[in-house]
Order: sequence, then structure tokens, then C-alpha cells
Amino acid sequence: MLRNGLTRRELITLTAKYGVAGSLGAAAIWRGQQWLRSRDPVPVLVIGSGAAGIASCLALLEQGLPVAMMEAGLHDASGNDANSEAYQSSGTTAFPWHRTRRVGGKLTEWLAHCPRFSAADFDGQKLKGFRWPIRYEEIAPYYTRAERILGVVGEASGEPDLPDGEYPGAFRRRAYEEGFGQSLADRGLLLTQGRYAVYPDAMKGSRLGTTALTREAALESELGFFRPGSTFSDLLLPNSAFSLIPGAQALRIEIDSASNRPEAVTYLDRATGRQESLRVESIVLAAGCLESTKLLLHSATQGQPAGLGNGSGMLGRYLTDHPQGGIVVQVRKSVDVSELDDGGIPRAVPFGSYLHAYTAAARREAPELSGMFGFQVHGYETEGKTLLALYGMAAMEPRPENRMRLTGKLTENGVPIPDLAFGFTAEDQLRHAKMMRVAGELLQEFDTIREINRFSKPSSIHYAGTCRMGEDPSTSVCDAFGALHENPLVHVADAGVFVSLPEKNPTLTLMALAWRSAEQLAKKIGSPGAA
Repeated sequence: MLRNGLTRRELITLTAKYGVAGSLGAAAIWRGQQWLRSRDPVPVLVIGSGAAGIASCLALLEQGLPVAMMEAGLHDASGNDANSEAYQSSGTTAFPWHRTRRVGGKLTEWLAHCPRFSAADFDGQKLKGFRWPIRYEEIAPYYTRAERILGVVGEASGEPDLPDGEYPGAFRRRAYEEGFGQSLADRGLLLTQGRYAVYPDAMKGSRLGTTALTREAALESELGFFRPGSTFSDLLLPNSAFSLIPGAQALRIEIDSASNRPEAVTYLDRATGRQESLRVESIVLAAGCLESTKLLLHSATQGQPAGLGNGSGMLGRYLTDHPQGGIVVQVRKSVDVSELDDGGIPRAVPFGSYLHAYTAAARREAPELSGMFGFQVHGYETEGKTLLALYGMAAMEPRPENRMRLTGKLTENGVPIPDLAFGFTAEDQLRHAKMMRVAGELLQEFDTIREINRFSKPSSIHYAGTCRMGEDPSTSVCDAFGALHENPLVHVADAGVFVSLPEKNPTLTLMALAWRSAEQLAKKIGSPGAA
């Protein structure tokens, strides 16, 4: 018998089947299999293992609740066929639905930029009419928790639309950042260090401000994915109240008609191709905006024929994303090779600066350059050339016409096939065009030799808004804590609850919301640690 109650044979079997390394990961999966065999319901089932799922589990465990996490994929890319799973796209813009099916979700792919949304983002001052049912002050403490988990570093800017966190340090500015930053400041624009998750474990032994952290330094983990600072290896896996159920794709939530409570989840065992059932008492949906929405739509009941929690008819509507674009130029300013990581990896990859174009100074001093967009700024050397790149994301106006709905068709394994209608308004297109024009103008002013590359894409894989929160059940799907208005023991913890998607990366915000939502769920079900 090994530690965590596993026999050596069980460890070998689980390692071979799921590819998980080490007894901690195998023990978490072993505990998950005990739930699958048990007749007792799981107190809380978290569906999805990305940023929202991790934050939800940490919060629930902190409240003393046993938690099982269900994930459709494994820990690596093997069998990751999510992007071949059928869907239709009927909108004016072909919708590129990118899915990641492995433990860790899109945290295995992200570039780790973690800005906070601002009070103006929540109050609807920027995208008029899209006011969240929560205020910045309510979510600020949860931002701080998420930043500590992720090990977010950065520098204070003092800019209200880019709220400062509590950062343990910041990278030293490089020569090109100083020069480019000064030219921007003269125009009323703010260049600040990006707020990046560098992970507490990756920071050990690093000289923050002198030596950059490479992405590879954060890739070492027991489960092998780009993770927020040891959350799986050090915080989740050793906790005997945490169970992991990989290779199980949730298909349908079963509701007890008498009590209106969730009683089971029907899932596809991806190893056998069979549909199975797991008894539950409460559910946190953290599978990603569109996967969670698809699951709710497919969970229609006699009392809720349009989908679980869809009495308002808003489920699946208001799909948003960040249209993006970028320009790369060659500049005469040189970057000292001492400012590269060991091995010659540019320190700006993935950690660079952030140019925010919606500051008060920009709107006052350079309105022709300001707008609801921002740029990640990267400088690096390649083949003897010094390159400077601006990668921009713009806000998008939420519209009910942008939506997911089910076609009524199923795959051979019983997975529902959705249709995604998506398109941009004329204002969205003008905002994106202005973003690209501003990027070109700013780069031209910085001693540019020539343009190397320019691109535009309709998506940043930041899907949001299809389970929007609100105070009025007739115009929203969830309440201010992410609970379905009609099924309060089913919480949505991913970006589906977003009322709007400002020009900032969403990961930190969805993690903060997930933590807050999980604490509220714990109070409902009477956890030992709930206040």
C-alpha cells in the first residue's frame, strides 16, 4: 500500500490509463472513481478544470466541502479531439470555436495576462446600457485572492480604468520600453508593465526585475500543464476532499421535479463511449462559456422546455468575444542581449508591456488615439533584427442576435450539435479599424524601418456572455452570484455570466467571480466553513 491509500497496482493502472504522473494525481483520480461507484451523491460537482474550475474548487475546499471535478479530457493532448466535434456557424461571421479538452483547460494555452476590470466596466459607463449587478468594490477582494494564487506581478499605474492589484514586484523595464513609453506618454497614452501570472513556484530562485521567467519554468507540474502556481500539485491534489474525474464529458443535468434540485449528471465516458450517470447535490458549471451553455440547453425539462435556467429566453444569447489584430515592425532601437533569457529566449515572450488606450489622459489629450481597446507590447530580436509588436484587442457590443442554440442533432456518441450565430455591428468594425490605425501610427513614430506583418482575427478565444447575470430574472439567466434564477443549486462560474466584455483579458475576472460564487454556494448548502 502506497500513500494516499493506493496499491502499487492501482497506481500503475491509473498512470497508464490517464497519463498522470505521481501518486498525488493518481490518488485524486482514484477518489473520483470511488464517487462513480458510490450510491452517495457528490456534495458539489465542478464541471470543468480550467481557471474557473480551479478557483471554484479552492474556494469550496476552503469552506470544508468535499468536491469532485469532472473534466472531458485527460491531462495532456492525447485524445484531444474537441475541435473536431461538430457544430454549425450561421452568422455573418464564421465563428471559430476553439476548444481545449484536457485537465487545466485553456490555462494550458494562455499567455497569462491578468488585468482587472474597472469600476467603469462594471457600471456600464463604457458600453452604455450594459451594467453588471455587482460593483467593483464587491469583487475587489476576490481579485486579490486570484492574483495571489496566480502569482501576478506588475507595476502600479494609478489609472482608474486599469485598477492596481497588490503586486510582489515587476520586471525591470527594458530600453525599448522606456523609449516607446516616453513617446506614448507625450501623447497621453499609458504604457505599463503587463500584469502577468508568473506563478509563485516559478518565482523561486528568480531575480525579479533582473532575470525574466521563461514560460518553460512554469510548465513543470505533476499533471504537466501550465498552471497557476502549484494549484493542482500543492493545493488541490493533496487535499483528501478533492477528487478528479477525467475523461468524462458532461451531457445533461437531471433535475428532481419535486424539489427543483439537481440529482444527477449524465456524462459520456470517453474511454468506453457509454453514457453513465453520477448522483450530485449541487453543481458548478465551469466548462467554459459555450460548453456550459450547451449543457444547460441540452438539460431541458418538462417544466423548463427551452433549457435549464432559460425561463427568460436569454440562455445562449449575447455571445461576445474580443476581435483582435496586430502589427509587427522592425525598428532601429537595439535590444541588449543581456535582456534575453538564458538560451536566448526573448524576455518579452510571453511577458511584455501593456498599452491601455482608454485612460483619462488619452481621452483628454489625444482623443484621436483613445478607444475601448488595448495592446500587449512585445519587443524581441530574431535573425539579427529588432522587432516591436503591438497585439490589440477591442471591446465588442453585446447583442442578443449573437447566440448559441441547439440544432436538435446529436453526434454518434450523443453529444448535442449547436449552431453559433455571430456577427459584428458597424460600430464594432469601426472600433477595430481605429485600433489597427492607431497601432500603425504609434509604431511609425518609433523609428520604424519597415512593417513585417499585420493581421486581424474575429476572435481571441475569449467567449463570454451566454449565461449573463442580472437582478431581473426576465432578462438574465443567473443572479449576481452566478446561480440560475430557476435552479439556485446550479451555479455558472465561467465567463458565460459576463454582462459585457471590455477590452481587457477576462481570466482574472472569471476566477474572482468563480471564487465569490463558490462561497455563496457553500453558504446555501451549509458548509462547515461558511460564514
